[in-house]
Amino acid sequence: MVKYLTKDLILKLNEKAVRLNKNRSIHPNHYSDLNLKEDIKYPVGMTLPTGHMDREMRTQIYLGEGNGSIWLDIEMKDFTKLPSQEIDNE
Repeated sequence: MVKYLTKDLILKLNEKAVRLNKNRSIHPNHYSDLNLKEDIKYPVGMTLPTGHMDREMRTQIYLGEGNGSIWLDIEMKDFTKLPSQEIDNE
């Protein structure tokens, strides 16, 4: 199973990260640089528990070929609620 985020989830969780002054977030002025699409599922890559008593997850979000990835600190309670999808290994 692979966790993923949609454009709406990225923006919502980023706004929360900015509001809570997290170490990894995207400045809202750079949203257009991300070129996020409505109908795309952006997979989570690497994750690292961080913060006081591991209450947040530093999360790498893959934006697609040529767009690289972003890092976002997500509260653990929000991270565990992210949607996931089975992937075919063939």
